Amino acid sequence: MLAGFLGATDLRAQSVLPEFFVDVMGVASEGDPGYSRIDLFTRVPFRRLTFLSSPDGFQAGYVVTVDALVRDGDRLTSTPVQTRIWEGSATADLYLATQSDEFSSYTTQSLQLPPGTYELSFQVEDRNSSQVFVRDLPLEVRDLSGEVALSDVAILDAYDAATLEYIPRVSNRVGTDEVSIQILYESYSKTGTAVQIEHELVALNRDSDGASLPTPEAGAPEVSVYSETQTIDLREGRSQHVVTIPLSGMEVGPHELRVRMSTGTGAVLSEVVKPFTAIWMGLEQHIADLEEAIEQLDYIAKKPEMEYIREGVTQADRYRRFRQYWDKLDPTPGTQRNERMEEYYYRMSFANQRYTSLVQGWKTDRGFVLVRFGEPDFIRKKPHAFDNEPYEVWIYERIGRQFIFVDKTGFGDFQLLVPVWDERTRLY
Repeated sequence: MLAGFLGATDLRAQSVLPEFFVDVMGVASEGDPGYSRIDLFTRVPFRRLTFLSSPDGFQAGYVVTVDALVRDGDRLTSTPVQTRIWEGSATADLYLATQSDEFSSYTTQSLQLPPGTYELSFQVEDRNSSQVFVRDLPLEVRDLSGEVALSDVAILDAYDAATLEYIPRVSNRVGTDEVSIQILYESYSKTGTAVQIEHELVALNRDSDGASLPTPEAGAPEVSVYSETQTIDLREGRSQHVVTIPLSGMEVGPHELRVRMSTGTGAVLSEVVKPFTAIWMGLEQHIADLEEAIEQLDYIAKKPEMEYIREGVTQADRYRRFRQYWDKLDPTPGTQRNERMEEYYYRMSFANQRYTSLVQGWKTDRGFVLVRFGEPDFIRKKPHAFDNEPYEVWIYERIGRQFIFVDKTGFGDFQLLVPVWDERTRLY
C-alpha cells in the first residue's frame, strides 16, 4: 500500500507561483471494493503564507477544505457528496526562508468515492491573515474492481525504498533540465497472472518533425519520447511499482505518461494516463517568461529573426523557433548546454537586479552595455557635487573600450554619453 509522504523542501524554485498546488491519486480502497481511495495532496509555498514570530522561529498555519461535487455533463451537484477539512502548518528558523520560493508546506488527506465524474473544490485559508485561496480540479474515478487493474500514477520528487515513504510532485510540471523522473502506481490482481506492462511518454500536438501544431485539437498527432515494455508476474492482491522514466529528448509543452497493462497477445487489460507539462528550466531563475525572453533578443537578433520567432502561432512553436535561433549561436553544439545563451540571459537578469527603477534594468543604458559587453574591468564613479553631475566611467581593458554614463537628472538615470559604436569610446 501507499505509505504517508515525507514533509520536505521543494528545491525547484518557480518563477511565477500560484497560491497553492494540488494533485490527486486514485487507488483501490482496502475497506470497500466498490470505492476508490482518492489521495489528496496540497503544496502551499511559504511565500503565500503569513508567518508570525515565535520562540521557536517563524510559524504559519492554514486550513484546507475540499468538497467533492458530482458532475453530470455541465451540471454540478449543489451539495458535496463528501467534505474533508484538515490543518497545515509551516515553521522557519529565518525570516528570509518565509519569503523564499524554495520552501513549501505539504499536506495529505483522503476521500472514499465510487467510480464516477467529480469536481474537487479546494480552499486554503491562512490562519494568520484570514486570506482565502481556492482552486477547482476535475476528477475521474475509475473502476478498479476488475480481475486486474492499475491505480492512478503519481510523479515523485523523492522515494525512500526502505520506508516506502515518498514526496509527490504536486504541480504536474517537469523541468526540461531533468534527466529522468520517478513514477509510482499500484497494480491489482485477483488471482495473480503474467502480464506485459508498457510505460510510454508522449509529447502532444506535434507533427512528425517535432514542430508544434497551431491548435491543440483532439486527436492531433503525437510523438513518442520514450517507450519500454516488460513482462512481469503480478502477485495476487496489491503491488506497488516505482519506475524511472528517462526524459532524454523531451521538449517544452504538454505531455502524457501512459502505463498500459496487456496480455501476451496485446489485449489491453488496464490503462492509465498521467498528463503533465514540460516547462522551461535551467535558465528559469533568469528568464521570467518566454515572451520577455524573445523581447530581450532585441540587443542581439536582427529584425527579421525577431519577426520570425514572434510569428509562431502557439507558445510551443515560438519556443521552438527561439531555440533554433540560439542553436545557431551555440559554441558547443551537440552538448546539452548553450553557454552563449546562458551568459546572455544571466547578464539580462543581473541588469534587471541592479538597474531596474521606472523601467526594467536591461532597457537602461547601463543595462544595455552590461548585456552587450559583460561586467567592466573597472568602474570610476564621481558622486554629485555643486559643480558637476554624477557620472560613471566603465573601463573594459580586455576590449580596449570605455563608456561614460552621466546622471543629468540627479535621480540615478545614468545616460550613455557617447554611443558604443563611436570611436571616442576607444581607450587607445
